[in-house]
Amino acid sequence: MSIDYLKKADKTPDSETSTAQHVVTEMLLNIEKNGESAVKEYALKLDKWSGDIVMSEQAMNAILADVPSTVKRDIDFAVKQVYDFAIAQKNSIQDFSTTLHAGVTAGQRCSP
Repeated sequence: MSIDYLKKADKTPDSETSTAQHVVTEMLLNIEKNGESAVKEYALKLDKWSGDIVMSEQAMNAILADVPSTVKRDIDFAVKQVYDFAIAQKNSIQDFSTTLHAGVTAGQRCSP
């Protein structure tokens, strides 16, 4: 019995990945070549943003002054939780090797 598809996707995860990689590569090359002007073009095209790309320290401090201290404490708490877990996870992954029997060694090497 053959399978008859009523509808079949034209795109696959593989084709979409290669398309995305191509787009990102082109964007990065454009940014490398044209710097902040390319970033501003992408911000306008993708996000409809035409304001400043880099916020001054004075502007950041003015906005931070309006954030309630309870929210800042909550953010600090969440950051610490994520950081502590990431460190524990990193420390749990170790390179090792073991001899299974004479002449046979198995193990793992963790690399980024």
